[in-house]
Amino acid sequence: MKEYKDIEYNYHDYSDSKIYITLGINVGVATRYFLIDGKKEYISNLSFANILTNYLKLILGQELVVNVDRTITHLTYISKQETFEEDFLRFIRTIFASDKDAELFETSKKNTIEKFRKNYKNGEFRALYKAFEYSDANKGYKLYDLIEGLQKINYETFINENKLLIVPDNCCLYINGKLQDISCEAVEQINTIFAENQHTATLGGTMSEQRLKDDAHLLEVARENVNVDILSLGFETNISVLDRMIYLLFQSQKILAENKILHIDTFDSSIIMQTEEVIKMKMMLKNVLKEEAFEQTRKHVLGVINQWLEMDPMRFNMLAVELKIENVQIIDFLNIISTVEYDEFVTNVIKMRPTVSEAQIIMRR
Repeated sequence: MKEYKDIEYNYHDYSDSKIYITLGINVGVATRYFLIDGKKEYISNLSFANILTNYLKLILGQELVVNVDRTITHLTYISKQETFEEDFLRFIRTIFASDKDAELFETSKKNTIEKFRKNYKNGEFRALYKAFEYSDANKGYKLYDLIEGLQKINYETFINENKLLIVPDNCCLYINGKLQDISCEAVEQINTIFAENQHTATLGGTMSEQRLKDDAHLLEVARENVNVDILSLGFETNISVLDRMIYLLFQSQKILAENKILHIDTFDSSIIMQTEEVIKMKMMLKNVLKEEAFEQTRKHVLGVINQWLEMDPMRFNMLAVELKIENVQIIDFLNIISTVEYDEFVTNVIKMRPTVSEAQIIMRR
C-alpha cells in the first residue's frame, strides 16, 4: 500500500449502518526478521505487536478491536456513516503517527506483561505458543524470544520498530460497510500521511527443505492435561501462497479435530489442532480429497465466508487483509474456490508434491 487508491472498499448495507475499517499489518508474534528498504536486515522484538495494539487501544478506545496473530496484526475500527470521514482520518493519523507517548508505552507494556502472565498459566495457551516453534520454524520463532522481548523492550526500541515496521508498505486496508465518498481534502491528507512513511519492510525467513524436517514430540509439566498436534507442510519451491491456501483449505476438511488452526505464509504452512491421532491425521492429509468431498467442501467454505460477510463483518475483513498481505485479492480467492474443477485440483496437488511432518506438544500434571 502506497497511496489512497490502494485501499480496498466493499459496499455492504448493514442494518446498523456501521462501517468496518480494518488495517492488516505484516507484524505478529512470529515475525522476527525483516529487510528494511531492500537492504537493511532487522531483527524485531516479538512482543512489539502486542504492546502496540494495547497502546492503540488506550488512544482509540472500545471502537478499536485488535487481534495479534503469528504474521499479521488486525486492527478494526468500527465507524458509522455519519462520522466515517472523521473516524477514518483519526484512525490513520493515530496508526501512522511517528511520535508515541512514553507514559502510554509504559502502561501498555505493563498491561501486556500482566495479560501474558495470566494467559501463560493456561496450558492450552502455553502449548499453542510452544507449537509455533515447530509450525513457524522458518521465520525463526522461539517462545523464549517472545518472553525475553516482553521484559527487555524499552521506549526507544518501541519507537524504532514503529518507525520501520508500521509503514503503509507493510500494511493493507479493507473497508466494508455502508460507505460514502470522502472529500478530496481527506484523500489528500491520507496521501500525505502515507508519503511521510515511505520505508519499505519485507518479512524475512529461511526456505528450509521440508523433506529433511524431523518429527518431534515434547512433554512438559502443566496444571492441566493438554495435547496439541502440529502438521507442518512443505511444497515445491515454485508453488504460490494462493495455491497452498487452496490446497490446505480443501485438504484440511478431512481432519476432524478440535480448535483446528490453518496458517499459510511465504515461509511456513501448517495445521495446529487438538487430537490424539496426529499420525492418522497426517496420513489422511497425504491422500487427495475425493470428488464428492471436494464439492461438499467448496459449498461449505463459500457458505462460511458468505455468513461472515453478512453476520460477522469483522471476521470477513480479517480474511480480506490476511489474503491481501500475501498479495491475494479476496475476490480472486473466492473466484478460484467457486470455479476450480476437481481434475485441475488433483493435477495441482501432484505438481505441488506436498510433504508433511508432525509434532506433538504433550502437557501433563
